[in-house]
Amino acid sequence: HHRALDHLAHAAHAVRTLPLRAAERDSNLGNITAQLLRLLDRYGAAELQAAIEKTLTSGVAPHQNPVRLTLERRWADQEPVLRGRLCLSTLPISRAHYAPGG
Repeated sequence: HHRALDHLAHAAHAVRTLPLRAAERDSNLGNITAQLLRLLDRYGAAELQAAIEKTLTSGVAPHQNPVRLTLERRWADQEPVLRGRLCLSTLPISRAHYAPGG
């Protein structure tokens, strides 16, 4: 899972701190890493970074669930049009079904 953590840390630098704090609590780092990768794919690097920072400063357990809940709340609070833009802007072009000239 080290390559996955490197990938995550490149996208959102706060990812380096979360697993360290989770390891201090004997959390399953493989599971945390896998879940954070899914969140990165779904919400993008900037949103993941903000959610991890909020989790780390809030005093809750350093775990993927508080990060996910923060992202879901932020997502729900946005206007529907912005949610659509965010979703499409974070998808790779092939997954967004981009058709040039269309």
